[in-house]
Amino acid sequence: MISPLGESIERHLRMAEEEGIEKGMEKGIEEGAKEKAVEVAKKLLQMGMPTDEVAEITELNKDDIMKLAEQK
Repeated sequence: MISPLGESIERHLRMAEEEGIEKGMEKGIEEGAKEKAVEVAKKLLQMGMPTDEVAEITELNKDDIMKLAEQK
């Protein structure tokens, strides 16, 4: 039989684990969205679209777009 203190510790550990998993999933989704935006930006730049417009469409910052444009 687990003591009330042990149950409390287990409950807190489960909550912490669930919170960690949730944060990890959110971060993964954000990283995936940024990767997709970079992919789209590269295609738009290859099509000759101005960097300002690419930045506006993809919501990436202009510095990142300029770096991508230099890589062509």
